[in-house]
Parts: sequence; structure tokens; C-alpha cells
Amino acid sequence: MANTVMSDPMFVYQWWLPVDSQSELSHLAASRVQPEAECMDASYLHCTAHVSHGPDKQYDALFLQDLNDQIACMTLFWSTLKCAVSVSLTPSQQHLFNVDSSFPHISLSKAATDQWRDLGPFVAACEALADWEATPDPLVMCSPSTGFFKQPFAFCTPALRSVYVMDENNIFSDTHTDTFLTNVSSISPALSSVPDTLWAAHKYDVGLIKKCQPVVITPRSDFRPHKHQYPLRQEAIDGITPVFNSLLKAGVIVPCPDSPVRTPIFPVKKITDAGKPTEWRFVQDLKAVNAAVHARAPNVPNPYTIMAQVPPDARWFSVVDLSNAFFSVPVDIDSQFWFAFNFNGKPYTFTRLCQGYTESPTIYNEALRESLESLTLSPGTALLQYVDDCLIAAPTQKQCEQDTLKLLQHLAAEGHKASLSKLQFVSQNVHFLGHNISGEGKTLSPKRIASIVTLPKPQTKKQMMSFLGMCSYCRSFIPNYSQLEQPLFLRGTSNLIDTWKKSQRA
Repeated sequence: MANTVMSDPMFVYQWWLPVDSQSELSHLAASRVQPEAECMDASYLHCTAHVSHGPDKQYDALFLQDLNDQIACMTLFWSTLKCAVSVSLTPSQQHLFNVDSSFPHISLSKAATDQWRDLGPFVAACEALADWEATPDPLVMCSPSTGFFKQPFAFCTPALRSVYVMDENNIFSDTHTDTFLTNVSSISPALSSVPDTLWAAHKYDVGLIKKCQPVVITPRSDFRPHKHQYPLRQEAIDGITPVFNSLLKAGVIVPCPDSPVRTPIFPVKKITDAGKPTEWRFVQDLKAVNAAVHARAPNVPNPYTIMAQVPPDARWFSVVDLSNAFFSVPVDIDSQFWFAFNFNGKPYTFTRLCQGYTESPTIYNEALRESLESLTLSPGTALLQYVDDCLIAAPTQKQCEQDTLKLLQHLAAEGHKASLSKLQFVSQNVHFLGHNISGEGKTLSPKRIASIVTLPKPQTKKQMMSFLGMCSYCRSFIPNYSQLEQPLFLRGTSNLIDTWKKSQRA
């Protein structure tokens, strides 16, 4: 039996610059480097904060809690072909920066033989140089040992926190045809018993959970937020139109001329390899809506609690990733107006639960739990659920296969969609919620460990609480965690973290 684990796409968390800032930086870079330099697309200037294989749900909660931000450019560095501007991050922003061998920066140009990721080490090397000398231009300095140049560039710009998705494995996805190649036999012949309707046919394919109660939104008051649409470049409009048309055709988006609510959309360009077509994500800024509604009490389970439920005798595992999960939950017709937006001068809204809405994780988690209530698995098999990820853990290979097929068939019957490319089917080693799980136990993935050990020392109450939250996720791997956490928690309740005792640093 094939125990195939498909590689996750790269999720790149970034501060994206608005159009005005993009134009100024692009012109400046072009004036500093040789004509044969390859310049970054002016509509895609950004500062990378974090890169992960697949979505980093813990980081999501920190980075995307406030979309609107501001970053400060500091120094422009360049060689004959490379050019980038360094960025000075605030303490709270620095807490989010997690890129190895790099320095916060905005990439502007490179040699054709370079990768864009090479600009991070380039800026880090420039920042470390100590032999800068004056040039005839009073603003420009040169490093004789490297031939690099620099000049001050004090410039603050608004920035939008966003996530770009870059496909690394195109075995199951064809970006040219915009469809998924669902060859189940390449994973296991047993999957032929699963209805084809379960597998997402393309990246915008959505399900609809049967008998799912439509979501009713409860407002805090009579206030209805109305935010103006950001100016969009024609390139962005053209890029997002296929996404919009697909969701419109599926009934996920419908015309909505009478809504008093408007929130802006901001198309986000995905990172793609050279020669691949440009792709865009449809993102809506629902911050104003979230502030105007009365949210349900969150009941998304704690990942630590979930991981503790993996049976000690489990030796075989499967992981199912549900596609476009929130869109499978309907919104009550009288509440749909809350998600209204304008596109190409016309008003529309969503008929399904939206990404970015404050209640979406809680509502979807409960909807999936109810959808799975009637599923019966073999004694000794555990089904663990965290939002749109499901783990099957069983003592034997045969039982794991039987119960995984039961789960997949049940999901198909209930109206869900799942990603075949992300399916981990009947394996002795799987990746789930930042953990590597096997019959020998659970270990933290290298990515999860790196995300903690590279964090800067917390300097504020908010940073300390965030740090302890990430550490708590790993508490089962830290001996005497409660005793170690207590002095840091008490210190975090003060307004500022001004001094650290030696024992606390340890």
C-alpha cells in the first residue's frame, strides 16, 4: 500500500505595500542598478515576515489579527544588479519576524541567476559591514571590500498584512487548467470506493454541509459599517475576476444592491515560479464587521487537548484536509448583507461563511462536529478534529484503512469537499497540527520548534502573553512546564517587562 504524504504549498506571510509606495521604490531601484537587472513587479513589493510549509495556524492568529499596519524603511542597499531597502520593525513587528539568515527588507531587484530569497542574506550582510566610506555623493556610501553601496532612506508607508500561497508540488495541481488532477489510484486503489464528489475538482470548488443550520448574525447595535473600497490596479481586478466568476457561478457570491454594509476587498497576488501564470487570492477586510457584531463564545478546541487524545496504542494514521471549509456553511438570507462588497462598481455579498469573519472558526468547528455525529468507527479508532483538519488514529493498518474510508465516504455523503493532494492516507508517520505523529509517539515538527526558539525576548505584556501562548502549545514536551511558566506569567501581568532575572532568562 502506498503511504504517500503530499508536500504542502508554501505560505508566505508578508507586509504588502500600497500602490503609491510601490511606484516610488521601484523607480529608485531602477536608477541604481544596471539595465539587465531583474526588477520586482512594482505591484508586488512586500516585506516577508514568515514562511511555512502549509498554513501555520498558530502564526495566523498572531499575524492576521490586525490587517492594517505600517512599516518604516531605513536604508537602501545595492550592487550592480541587486537592490533592496532594509526595514526597521517595531518591537511587536519584530516579534512576528521569523526568517532565517535574513534581515527585514523589501526586495527591489536581482540578477537573473539569483533567487528572490537571496536578497535577505544580502541585506543582512550589508547591515553587518563596517567599512563604509564616503563617496562624491554626500548621501551615498560604498564598501570597498564588497563594492556594495548604501544611502539613507527614511520612509514610512502603510502596509497590509497578507498571506501569499506558492505551490511547490504541482503533481496534483495544474495551474494552467486551474483544475486538480485527482488520480486516486496513485495513492491507493482502496480510494476508488470513495465518491468522486468528495474531491475538490478545482481550487475554488466548494461543498455545502447537508442539514447545516444557516448562520444568523447578531449585531451589537443599529450601527452598520460602510467602508470605502481601496483603489485597485487593473492588474489586480483582472487577476481576481476568475476567482470572482467561479464563486459567483457556484452561488457563493450573489448580487446584493440593498445592503447598508460595505467592506473592502483587496486582491492578493500569489507567489509563483518563473514561467508560471500569475494567480490571485480573493481577500476581504472584515475588521469593521467583526467589531459591529455580537460574537458567540469561542469553542474551537485547544490543540494541546486534541493531541493528548491520540490513543497510546495507535500505530497507523490518516489526515484529511477539508477544502474551502468555511464556504460549506450557509449564511441566513437575512444576515448575508453583512458581507457585502463592491466589485467592478456593482454590489455583491457572500451567501456562505467567510474567511476573516470573527465567528467563522467557532461556527464551522461546531458544524463539522454535528456533521460527524452519526459516523461510527471501529472500537479502538480515534477521530480527532481541529477546524478543517481530521485525524484518524488506529491500532492496525487494516483498521486504519477501513475507518479512513468510512470517514471519507461519510464526508462525501454529508456534502463536504476534501483535498486529495493533501490527503495523508494510512501511514505510520503523519503531520498534524504542527506535530509529527507515529506509533512511537508525538514530536514537535522542526518548523514548530524553530518558530519558538527564534522568537525575540518579550518586552511587553502583550508579547509575553503571546510567547506563553505559543509555549503552552508545546507544554507536553517541556518537563515541569507549570513551574517554569508561573514566574513568567506573573511577570507578564505587569505593564512592562523591564528587567529579567537570570532564572527567568534560563
